[in-house]
Amino acid sequence: KGYGADVCLVPGVYDDAYQKAIELRDEKGYTFVHPFDDPNVIAGQGTIGLELIDQVKDMDAVVVPVGGGGLINGVQAAGAASMVQSLHVHKRECLSSVSTIADGICVKEPGELTYEICSKYVDDIVTVSEDEICAAILQLLEKEKVVAEGAGATSVAAVMFNKVPVKGKKVVC
Repeated sequence: KGYGADVCLVPGVYDDAYQKAIELRDEKGYTFVHPFDDPNVIAGQGTIGLELIDQVKDMDAVVVPVGGGGLINGVQAAGAASMVQSLHVHKRECLSSVSTIADGICVKEPGELTYEICSKYVDDIVTVSEDEICAAILQLLEKEKVVAEGAGATSVAAVMFNKVPVKGKKVVC
């Protein structure tokens, strides 16, 4: 709004906002750039891996939150585990509902491109509970003095609660 944009707030989760964005695109001729199911967005997010390789020598693992799958790899909130479910049944699944404190990864259905990439290249995705996410948020606040949104804390929760084998490894969350 500060830059003069018309902001359209949509109640619900990402999928609801996506549907409204598609309606507006079709109705008004807007350009829509998908936040995770777009080859250029996926490629751009992939540069994070290159930056990590540059900056963290001898890294053993990277634990990343998963919503629609743009960053793939790693951790989903149990209350919005659409990619986990899709990989389990070997096809994209749309969950009937999602509920999690991890707003940034609260997605009912993974993207088409991201599902294909995950099904081909991702070894495993684990889930973390709401209690585990909250504990990670608190740990980050108390020990690191970092205020983390729920999605950002899911990777830390996975490591804190031994969902990912990290003992003796150099891990980036």
